[in-house]
Amino acid sequence: MAYPSINPRVFWPSAIVLIQFSNLILLSAFFISSSVTVVPLPDSLARTVKDNPQTTTLVTAVVATLISTLTWNLFSEAIRFAVNIQLTGTGMSLHSMSALTTVTKGTFIFGRLKSIWTYIAALVAFALLLQTAALTAVLSPTTVRLSYPIRGLELDMTNPKFPDLLGPLQRHWTLQPDIQPDTQYTVSPAVLSSGEMAVRARLNLPSFFSFNNYSYIGSTHGILPANLVPMSNVLPSTKSHAAFLPPNSIITEPRRFNGLKSTYTMVQQGYTPSVKCRRENWKMRIEYNASIHVVKGTVDCPGNRYSELNQGVGPEKSTILAVMCPVYTPSFPTAPAAEYDIILKGYGQLYGSLPSCVCRVNSDVTTMEAKYDVPPTLYESDIPNLLNTTTIRSTATTVPRLGYEATHIFLRQVVYGQSPRANSVGNIVSSFYTMKRNDPDSISTIWESYIKGSLEFASTLIRTNMTIRSTPNDTLTIKESDTLLLRNITGTYTIETMGWTQSVGMAHRATFLSPILIIVSSLLLVVYGAVRIKMVHNTPAPTSTYFDPRDTLHVVAASAAGGLEFQPDYVSNGVPNSQRFGVRLDMVNPEVGKIGFVTIQGEGYVPVVNPVPKSNSSDTAYPGDTGMS
Repeated sequence: MAYPSINPRVFWPSAIVLIQFSNLILLSAFFISSSVTVVPLPDSLARTVKDNPQTTTLVTAVVATLISTLTWNLFSEAIRFAVNIQLTGTGMSLHSMSALTTVTKGTFIFGRLKSIWTYIAALVAFALLLQTAALTAVLSPTTVRLSYPIRGLELDMTNPKFPDLLGPLQRHWTLQPDIQPDTQYTVSPAVLSSGEMAVRARLNLPSFFSFNNYSYIGSTHGILPANLVPMSNVLPSTKSHAAFLPPNSIITEPRRFNGLKSTYTMVQQGYTPSVKCRRENWKMRIEYNASIHVVKGTVDCPGNRYSELNQGVGPEKSTILAVMCPVYTPSFPTAPAAEYDIILKGYGQLYGSLPSCVCRVNSDVTTMEAKYDVPPTLYESDIPNLLNTTTIRSTATTVPRLGYEATHIFLRQVVYGQSPRANSVGNIVSSFYTMKRNDPDSISTIWESYIKGSLEFASTLIRTNMTIRSTPNDTLTIKESDTLLLRNITGTYTIETMGWTQSVGMAHRATFLSPILIIVSSLLLVVYGAVRIKMVHNTPAPTSTYFDPRDTLHVVAASAAGGLEFQPDYVSNGVPNSQRFGVRLDMVNPEVGKIGFVTIQGEGYVPVVNPVPKSNSSDTAYPGDTGMS
């Protein structure tokens, strides 16, 4: 008699070990590597995955289903292998064979709570239900981020030599655009906008302030952008017609991916003065010279000093008078004060109704965390050029000269914004005051925000003016001979792309145990079968190794060939006392080579006869019975 050339006791264990062990290594390696670090997709594929989420989900689900189906079928084959070895060896009970057959199908066993197989079947069934979902979750690409360190340089305004860069202290000034960066015609619109956007941010209105190549949420907070590429500059240079801001930061590690979106965060030095305003009618002497149409405001300052401002006006005499008094210190005026009182008063037909205010400002330089972002809903740009800055809790450093210069830039803004009929600063403040007229403290809030935004932008202007270069190839460097005072800054460059990274949640990691349980169980069953083969030194009957307990025809044929005798009980478990009714697969008729189940009834087995039927089966009517025989 010829038998198939492939021996299932060699083929299936080999296939199970080879494939399942490979699955175990690959899945575990992928899960561990993507848990420890980010596994990004190539840039071209990342864009495709990002733009086609449903297709990506479909492909991932199909791959996960294929892997799950493969591992489950091999697990089923491992059970068949172990059961076959047990049947051809010492045998097993019908109950165990039936339970293992149920386990191979991934279904539950009901009504047998005292049997250990009930709980094993439940565990395997849950694993089967979860493994496809678990693999889909593990293999689904998601948004990932790659980080690279950044280092750079910026002007150090807290250096004791910083005031020397600004030149001699000037108590009296006039508008001189050739030396004042804030009064340049290319910059003055931004000077006015800086205060307006700060007020908008304070009132929870849309507020994006733009200057040079960057936009700021609310205010600049006194920083100069940490640019990675040369940046054109609207602030003219006294040395050249073309002005640039050189790159002051670099990414210190090579990038292998461009990603879908880039952002970076830098820790920088900012200027965030405290501004506190109050409604107060500080005594101001106001004179109008009709011959030259000039309104002059004068206030007395502490220390027997005074401050005055002249504004050219039209027939309506509408203007904003803004003067500054230093909070008196013995060293002033040879050294600037650390705090200043700004006295603000509206005058004339347009601004006479504005309440007078006094605002005290200081000169605090703090450490800021600036995030450079590119919101796709706002800009179509690949360069992070939107800044959102927050203050890091740190000790503020007082820089009196910076406060002095920034305050003067604000005062010049009020003067520069004056026209014969109106004042630009007054128009902005009065428009917001009209919106909040019902709030008695609104004028203080408006002036606080406006002045703070203006002072912070003044710091940005000073930094810009100091670090300007004639060509984009010029770089910032720290040299002993360099008069520019620089400090090191650090940050992190982040690339957003598509790839794999695993959640740290316990539910996600516990679910991944489902396919691992199926794979490991398959390997353990093969090991168990191999050990049983070594322990039981018997030669299985020919073709018995091909017996498959999952196949109903195989079970029926083996039972018929063995001539099993028992009274079936289909209402209960099918076979009474099946836990003790054991069978073994062996030769039952050597002459014809018949192989079937041989009874090996366990101790305590008691046959159960059928109960007396309550009615004659011949009198029972079934659906569709026509009464014909």
